[in-house]
Amino acid sequence: MPEEKVERKKYKIEGECVEVRGICPFWSKGDTFEYDDCLKIKETGVLYGQTVEQSSIRTGLLCTYSICQLHPILVAMGRGGVGADELGLGSTPDVAYVSCEAPAIGDSPKAHGQIVWKLTRVPIKVSQSDLFFEDLKRKGLPLGRYAEDAKKKKAS
Repeated sequence: MPEEKVERKKYKIEGECVEVRGICPFWSKGDTFEYDDCLKIKETGVLYGQTVEQSSIRTGLLCTYSICQLHPILVAMGRGGVGADELGLGSTPDVAYVSCEAPAIGDSPKAHGQIVWKLTRVPIKVSQSDLFFEDLKRKGLPLGRYAEDAKKKKAS
């Protein structure tokens, strides 16, 4: 018997830095971002790797440790539609609290702080990846690694 696919709702994730424990050279309390299949840093001037105005992230750069630690959670809650309560990160499906633990800088274990984020999931009808694939289809371009499989199925 074929397995029944469960269709999950789509969400964007709104993140806010709610606490900085120690010192962080990248994030400040109140910094926000949005995740919808891509990361958009809001109110910081950083968009798709280009600094477009004065950044509230003091260096104008992103901390790769924090992004790598957040990414699986953002994908699960956003694209996967998994609730924060299912992940053990909150008492409700729509709000999670997570923190990063970046390694110490240099010889001082206190040279880096811990950031606490509040992640809120917001329902959406169309995700950024939906728009991307619609654009590929409109332009007649292959849809990535599945394009060859689709051609084979069409031919048979």
